[in-house]
Amino acid sequence: MRDDIRTEDRVYLEVRGKLLRLAYRMLGSASEAEDVVQEAWIRWQSAGKPAPDAPMAYFSKIVTRICLDHLRKVSTKREKYVGTWLPEPVVAEWSLQSQEAEELEELDISYALMMVMERLTPLERAAFLLHDLFEVSFKDIAEILERTPATCRKLATRARENVERAEKRHSADEAELGKLLSVFLSARQSGDITPLASLLSETVIFYSDGGGKIPAALNPIYGRDKVIRFLQGIAQKFDFPGRTEITLSQINGSAALIFHEETGEVQSLVFDLDEKGKIATFYTVRNPDKLQALM
Repeated sequence: MRDDIRTEDRVYLEVRGKLLRLAYRMLGSASEAEDVVQEAWIRWQSAGKPAPDAPMAYFSKIVTRICLDHLRKVSTKREKYVGTWLPEPVVAEWSLQSQEAEELEELDISYALMMVMERLTPLERAAFLLHDLFEVSFKDIAEILERTPATCRKLATRARENVERAEKRHSADEAELGKLLSVFLSARQSGDITPLASLLSETVIFYSDGGGKIPAALNPIYGRDKVIRFLQGIAQKFDFPGRTEITLSQINGSAALIFHEETGEVQSLVFDLDEKGKIATFYTVRNPDKLQALM
C-alpha cells in the first residue's frame, strides 16, 4: 500500500477487496459491485470518515444495504431475463490462480458457489454472507434487513443448508485445461467435437447465457450425450470454433477458455470437475453486456 495514503483512508482500502467480493456475490455483476463499493466510500466520507472498531463489519453493512436496494430495483428485470442467467465473468491471468487459491474461503466467487447464491433470496444471501463470513451479529443484521434477529437467524440457516447441500466441485489445473483446449483446437481442424466425451462426467451440465441477445441454449443441458450433440450441432451450424481464437484464462478462480470470433463476438467458457476429475459443469457466457472486460 502506498505511503502517501492518508491514515483514515487505509481503514477503507484495507477491506475494499473483500467488499467487492461481497457485493459481487450479492449482485453477480463486477461492474455493479464496483459502483456499490464506491457508493459505500462516498457514504463513509459524507459521515466524516469515522474509524470503526471492526471495519469489515461496518462497511459490509453499508454495502449490503446498497445491494439490497439495487436488487429491489432490478428484480423485475432479472425475472424477465431470457434463458439461463449466469454471473458476469471476473477474469484473471492464469498465473494468479495459485495466489487466489490461498485466499480465505470467504473470498470464493466460483461459479459453483455463485449459482447457489443465485438460488437464494436476497435476504437469505445477505444474512448468510454477513453472519457466516463476516461475523456480523444477528442483532445488527436485523437492523439492516428490517427483520427480527430470530428471522435473520432462520434466513442464514436456510442459506447455509443450501450451500452445504451443493455438490462439491473442483477447479481444473493447467494440465487439465490444456486437454480441453487441445480438444477444441482439434475440432478447428476436423469439425468433430466428440473427442470431448472422454473428458466429461456422465452427468455433466452445460449452462449457456446469451441474455436473449445472442444465440444460446435457453435451458441447461443435462448429460454427456446431450452436451456432445449440442456442441456438435454448434460446430456444424456456425463453423464453431473453426474461425475462432481460443485462449487460456482464469475466470472466477476457475479454469476457463475465452473465444474471440472473427465476427467480433466473444464468449467465456468456465468448467469445473467432479471428484473423479471429469468435467462436471460448463458455464458459458455469450451475452455481450457481460463481456465488456473481455472485448
